[in-house]
Amino acid sequence: CVLSQAELPRYISKKLELFEEDQIIKFARLFCADGNAAAYVEEYIPQKNLKRKLPQDDRLPSTLYEIAEEYCISPIEFTVVDVVPCVPEDSVSDLFEKGTGRGILLAEELHLNSRSEPIVFSKVNTFDKYIRFQAMRIKR
Repeated sequence: CVLSQAELPRYISKKLELFEEDQIIKFARLFCADGNAAAYVEEYIPQKNLKRKLPQDDRLPSTLYEIAEEYCISPIEFTVVDVVPCVPEDSVSDLFEKGTGRGILLAEELHLNSRSEPIVFSKVNTFDKYIRFQAMRIKR
């Protein structure tokens, strides 16, 4: 769906460096493991970052990196991830086996190009029964 900048949470607008007139494409995907919901992902792409229109059906590439490569003005070069525990909204919680009021992990991801400009923002809700995060820190 197409959202105005005003319809987004303020922190997402700020991370994507949006202006008042900017419009955003939002789409959601559900990833399953063993036939059960494992991750629910919401992607936010500013229209100004698209070089061509996204298809309206299930013909999107399977990864966000492929989507950016094919549809965005520049590819994703790196991602900054903030992993936070949260209690999901009822609509998200209903997708998982846990039920309302139970915590899951939320990864808020800012995907950037080679000039460190934001391309896409993602909210990845994961059920830890199926998903595990691993981080690597590099000394510079």
